[in-house]
Amino acid sequence: MKKRDKQILLFIALIAVILAIISMVSFFFLPLQITEFDVRFNVSEKIGFDLNNSALTFGSVVPGNYYERKIIIENKYDFPIKAKIFVSKDISDFFLKTDSVLLMPRENASIPITIYIPQNAEKKEYSGKMAIKIYRVIDEVSF
Repeated sequence: MKKRDKQILLFIALIAVILAIISMVSFFFLPLQITEFDVRFNVSEKIGFDLNNSALTFGSVVPGNYYERKIIIENKYDFPIKAKIFVSKDISDFFLKTDSVLLMPRENASIPITIYIPQNAEKKEYSGKMAIKIYRVIDEVSF
């Protein structure tokens, strides 16, 4: 085999290894699914409701109180998944941290999403985004 043929073969093997590594990383570490919601609430002196199926809305909220909405997360896969919840920075100070949730195959979970409105919150409408990222569980112990 000529030196040039060996170099070409080595180059092809190197590309194959790089592609295999990229595939493994994306298979195990990139989200399977990302669902994004608009989030809204209005800080005021009166409580008001806003029922909406396309956004996570809390309506009118009064400072000094906690408010909770629940979201349903479904595992439609045949393997365990981990759901992580992310909130945009412009509203993240109001949200109580929600831990990631482990769901077994075909399992559903109702997850409480809670906000706290401090007494000194400016009275205005707040809006932002919430994302739920679904990941394949590699090792349930390291969850």
